[in-house]
Amino acid sequence: MWGQTTIANYEADTRQPNLEKLTLLADYFHISVDELIGRTWTDENKRQPVHEKKLISSDYDSMASVYMDFLIKHEKDKAQDYIINLRHSGVPIKKIYSEIFVRCLHEVGRLWEKGVISIGEEHYISEVTKTLISHLSVTRPKIRWVKSLL
Repeated sequence: MWGQTTIANYEADTRQPNLEKLTLLADYFHISVDELIGRTWTDENKRQPVHEKKLISSDYDSMASVYMDFLIKHEKDKAQDYIINLRHSGVPIKKIYSEIFVRCLHEVGRLWEKGVISIGEEHYISEVTKTLISHLSVTRPKIRWVKSLL
């Protein structure tokens, strides 16, 4: 099914299987993918979705606007908390990147080009966003392999 080197790389966290491989492993062991990666949910840590409805473009416009307002006011901590709270409330990380960060950075470039903000302010906003991207990528759930299963 899988080579010894592949499994060793998974255990050492040097490689991660894609969703298809995770599903195959979970099926093989007759457990859920959540159980396979060591994820358990209790009433205390269940995440509630942001909305029951699917988020639409205007929702992301609002989110990007709030984030941008914090950054323009040099409220880095509030901007970071806002994005982290969005992520924890169920907004997909890809949407945070593409619908909030990209919109914000495009707007920052536009404002700088028009002379509304300085190059220092543009760098500040870009750096805060870069830091958040790093933080969000590091806080992704890592796969914890249960060696007894493998």
